[in-house]
Amino acid sequence: MLWYHCRYTGEGGVSNMAIISVKMESGWKVDETSLKELVKKEKVARYEVDPDGTAEFYFEEVSLVLPCFLLPMSRCSN
Repeated sequence: MLWYHCRYTGEGGVSNMAIISVKMESGWKVDETSLKELVKKEKVARYEVDPDGTAEFYFEEVSLVLPCFLLPMSRCSN
């Protein structure tokens, strides 16, 4: 698993929608089953996983106090 941290440092202290894009390293993939739980527990509005392994997380807003989130991963079986 990887920990991801983000925060908004611009004027007003809160952003509008934000996207975090994470490209997986070779041999790893996002555990999509666990991502459904991430949406329920964290401030992730939705996510997409591209065929190349890139995961994109959409947030309604990002502020100074957005909690970190874990990105569940597993090894690819090639």
